[in-house]
Order: sequence, then C-alpha cells, then structure tokens
Amino acid sequence: MNPVICTAIDEDLSFNIFSRAKYLVLIKNGEIIHREANPA
Repeated sequence: MNPVICTAIDEDLSFNIFSRAKYLVLIKNGEIIHREANPA
C-alpha cells in the first residue's frame, strides 16, 4: 500500500508551513500527483 501525502511547498519545491506555502500538493510514490494554490 502506497500512502498519499498532503504537504505544502513553495515555487522552488521547498517545504514550508501550511499558512505560508504557495501550493498544497498530494505526493504518491515520490511524485506530485496534484497541485493547487494554497487557500490560506
């Protein structure tokens, strides 16, 4: 079973805290499978 991870990133793909990040992403098997603008 491969879990899907939700996290927050910036334009340069670096991790950031949820309230400051530019994007929310879903990652599965080390690849971004969905990206959207952070509504925060």
